[in-house]
Amino acid sequence: MKTESKNETSLSNANGRTDESLESNTENEEMEPASTACPSSQLMLGLLDEFTQIYKDKLERLENSSLKMEEKNYLQTKVSLLERWLGELGEQNAVLVRTLGELEGEAATRVSILQDSLRTLQPSCHSTAEALTLQRQQVLEALAGREAAEGRVLQLTEQLQLCQTYNCNLRADVDTLLHVVSRASRDGDWRLDDIALLSVSPEQLLAAGVPVSGSTTPSCGLKGSMSPSVAPCTDPFPRLAGASETRSSLSDVQTDAADDSRRCSADQAELQLSVNIDALAARLADAERECEAARAEASRLRGECEAARAEASRLRGECETARAEASRLRGECAVLRERASETELSHETCDAAVQRLHRELHEALRISRELQEQITSRSATPLQDAEAVSEKSILVRELQGHLATARHECALRDATVTKLERQLVSVRAQLCERQERSEYLEQQLVQLQQQLARAHSHAQQLAQQVVMDAIMVVVQLNRWFSLAGGST
Repeated sequence: MKTESKNETSLSNANGRTDESLESNTENEEMEPASTACPSSQLMLGLLDEFTQIYKDKLERLENSSLKMEEKNYLQTKVSLLERWLGELGEQNAVLVRTLGELEGEAATRVSILQDSLRTLQPSCHSTAEALTLQRQQVLEALAGREAAEGRVLQLTEQLQLCQTYNCNLRADVDTLLHVVSRASRDGDWRLDDIALLSVSPEQLLAAGVPVSGSTTPSCGLKGSMSPSVAPCTDPFPRLAGASETRSSLSDVQTDAADDSRRCSADQAELQLSVNIDALAARLADAERECEAARAEASRLRGECEAARAEASRLRGECETARAEASRLRGECAVLRERASETELSHETCDAAVQRLHRELHEALRISRELQEQITSRSATPLQDAEAVSEKSILVRELQGHLATARHECALRDATVTKLERQLVSVRAQLCERQERSEYLEQQLVQLQQQLARAHSHAQQLAQQVVMDAIMVVVQLNRWFSLAGGST
C-alpha cells in the first residue's frame, strides 16, 4: 500500500507537469504557428503515450502484487486506479477540445481578414487590369508605328547610300575633267580617249562637235569644249546641297527612330508589367480558391469538432455512469465483506458449539456405558441404578436434542455461506465486466485524443498555408504597385 500511495503521488505530479506542458505548448503554438505545428502534435502524442505507459506499468505492478494482496483489496485498488485514469483522460480531452476550439476561432479570424483584404484589393486589381489593357493596345500601336518607321529608315538609308555613291562618282569625274581642262589650257591637248568617266560619258560631253582626238589652240579648244553637258559636271554644289539635305533628313529620321525605340522599350516594359499583373491576378484567383477550400475545410473541421464534442460528452456520461456503478459495486462489496465476516463468525461459533456438543455427547455415552457396566456388575441396588440411568437417559436425550438443533443451525449457516459465495462470484463477474468496459472506454478515449491531435495539426497546417499565401499575394501586389508607380 505504501508503494501504491507513492505511485499515486508520482502520477499526480506527472499529471500536473503534463497539464502545464500542454498549456505552455498551446501558448507556444499560438505565438509561433509557423515553426512549432508538427513538433507540438508529436509532443502531445508522446505525452499521451507516456500517460498510457505509466498507467500500464501501474496495472502491471498491481497484477504482479495481486498474489500478495487479498482479492477484495486488489479489486478495489484496481477500480480506483482505473477511475483516476479515466478522470485524467477526461481532463486531457477537455484541454484538447478547448485548444481545438481556440485554433478554429483563430483560423476563422485569419480567413475573414484575408477575405476582407482580398475584397479590398479586388477593385484596384480590376482597374489596374483595365489600364493594362489600354496600355497593351497603345504598345501594339507603337510597335506598328515602329515597324513603319524602321521601313522608312531602311528606304532613306538606301537612298543615302545611292546619293553618296553618286556624289563620289561626280567628284571623281570633276577631278578628271579638271585635269583635262588644265592639260588643254597648258598644252592644247583635248584628247578624251585616255580618260574614264563614272557618271558622264565622253559623248555627252562632246555633243557640241568637239573632236575626240587631235589638238587645237588652247583658246579655241577651251571655248569650244564648253558644252551644256560639261557645265553641270563642273558645278557639283547643287548635288552636294541635295546630299546634305538628304543627310539632315536621315539624321532626323534616325532621331525619330531612336525616340520610337525608347518608346517601344517603355511599351515593352509596360507589356511585361501587364504580364506580371496577369500572373498576379491568376495567383489572386488561386488564393481565392484556396481560401474557399480553407473555408470548406474549416467548416468540415467545425463539424468534426462538434461530433468530437458530442462524443466526448457521451464518453463523459459513460465515465460518470461507470464511476457511479463502481461506487455502487464498492458499497455492495463492503456489505458482502461484512456479511462474509458475520458468516465466518457464526460459522466459527457453530463449529465451537458442535464440538462442545460432540464432547458432551461423548461424555454422556461414556457415562451411560459406565452406568450399564455398574448395573450389570451391581444388582443389589436396582432402584438407585434405574433412577441414575433414567437421569442419564434424560440428559442424553437433551444432549441429542441440542445436537440436532446445532446441526440444523450449521446446515442453515452452510446454506447462507454458499449463497454469499455465489453472490461474491457474481459480484466478481460484474467487476470483470466493468473492467472490460472501462478498458474499452479507455481505448475509445485514446483514439479520440489521437483524432483530436491530428485534427489540431491539420488545422494549424491549413492556417499556416493560408497565412503564407496571403503574405505572398500581398508582397506581389506591393511589388506590382511599386513598379506601376515607378513606371508612371
